[in-house]
Parts: sequence; C-alpha cells; structure tokens
Amino acid sequence: MFFINHTKLMLKHISLRLGILIIYNFEFHNGATFHIKEQDLTYIKPHKTISNNTSYFRSHLIFETSFESIAYLSIWKAQEKQSKFSIQRSNTVSKVGKYSLKVTLKRDDKIIANGKRAELVLKPETDPKSERWYGFTIFFPDSYILDNEPESVMQLHDYPDFDLGENWRSPPISLQTRNGHLYLVILWSRTIVNTSPEGKKEIDLGLYHKKSWNDIVFHIIPSWENDGIIEVWKNSKFITQYKGPNVYNDRIGTYFKLGLYKWTWMLKKEKKMVGINKRIIYYDEVRIGDNKASYKDVAPGKM
Repeated sequence: MFFINHTKLMLKHISLRLGILIIYNFEFHNGATFHIKEQDLTYIKPHKTISNNTSYFRSHLIFETSFESIAYLSIWKAQEKQSKFSIQRSNTVSKVGKYSLKVTLKRDDKIIANGKRAELVLKPETDPKSERWYGFTIFFPDSYILDNEPESVMQLHDYPDFDLGENWRSPPISLQTRNGHLYLVILWSRTIVNTSPEGKKEIDLGLYHKKSWNDIVFHIIPSWENDGIIEVWKNSKFITQYKGPNVYNDRIGTYFKLGLYKWTWMLKKEKKMVGINKRIIYYDEVRIGDNKASYKDVAPGKM
C-alpha cells in the first residue's frame, strides 16, 4: 500500500447547487494557489473522426487534449513536478498529430508534494458519484525496463473531509505498472469518517507493450457502496468489469492525475539500492466523457 501526504491543502467551498458559483482554493506545499470555478467544466463541441470512409462524432466530452497546442499546460489545474524537463511536449513519438506528453521522473528528483512524482492534475468532481469515461494512450519506450517495485501512471485521487478529521490517503483508483504488467488498484471505505482504506482490490490487466502505444479506456461509476462499477478496455479489447465499492465516502469527488508517481523511491531501503533510477513515458489523446458518453467518445485512435 502506498500513501500520499500532501502538505497544506486548503479548501474553501461556497456552494449553492442551483447554478451558483462553486469555488475551490487549493494551497499546495510551495504556497502556490489556483482557483477553480464550476464553470471551468465546459463541454467540448462534438467533432468528427473519420476512419475507413466512415465518420463518428465524438460527443459528451468534458476534457480533451492531444498536446498539439503550445499552451497544452494551461488546461490543467496544477503541475506537480521538479522542473520544466519533468513534463514536456515532445515530438519524439505521437499517436495522433505531431506531439505527445513526455513525463520524466528521476530517483534523485526533489520531493514534490511529499513524494517522487511528475504529474498533471485536474480539478475534483463536485459530485462524489459522478459517472465518467476516461480514455488515454501510453507509450513505454525501450528504456522502461522491468521493475519489481510498482509506480502509478494514472490516478483518480481522493479529496478528504478535512473538517471531519480525515487526511490524505492513497488514491482509491490507480493504474500501476509492475514487472511488465498493468494493474488496476482499487481502495475504498464505506464509513463517513475514514483515515485509511477498509478494502483493497488489485486486478492484473495483462502485459503492456513497449515501443508501441497502449490504449486505455475506463468507464467508472464511483461509489463506496456495492453499486460501484469499473470497466476497462485495453487496445480496443474489453478486459474486465469490477462491481463493488471503489472510492472513499467523501463529500467531494476524485480528481484526475496523469503522470508518474513512484512512492518506493521515498523508502529508506530504496535509497541505498542500485537499480532503476529514471523513468520516461509518453501520453497522448486524453479524454474525459460525462455520464452520457460511450467508449467511442473517449477511445484513442480513429473510431
């Protein structure tokens, strides 16, 4: 199990659910603050994808990027990284267009938000049970050698009820790599006030492919009760469906994080070990769809 202990993250929640402004103020470890308004969640105009002389309109998307714009970072709400070299737009490889996102993490990187990480962050969901579709693709270069120690390459992170005495916990949903495989790791707690998970489920999603793109799609109905659902597709094939609790019982929903987080590099025994000291991966075609979306709306590639 791994834990995230961000320091000093402050929430101001002004909420009148009938269309009135909702503001979140986040204060990170370095004192930087960003402001989120509910209006930031804007729908993307449906657009056409053409394949084999047929067309499909992607719709019901609330977030989309293929990192083609030079302002690719502006649509994210925060960056957790050591330097500008940790997260870059790259033309080395791409799934579509000319660019992808290159993420680099080194063992000797400074501690960021109490961890060894290089991640992009979106805002939390206002509704903790918001149904969502997530699609993205990951390229593992030849340098991404096998490792017994896991790292996460995507997280849906929790936002604790601090006023009830809760603190940061491990993310309830994460995509991890270990020994050449992808794993879906699920943590949950049904109790209203919880400081640690009461349950855990780990699902082996099979091998990832190096030097090629690995397309991932999640359909998630978050719940701390038995009606939660997670469905997973990999490279256009349906892999698994998990039914049951999949988040913590919190008032605010999870937030999407993309990038590398290797918590074992924080452990004392790891600091003395000789082994893997650097990780590089690439991302492209990141999409998030609402409860009316479908696989085709978020899946990487041409539909």
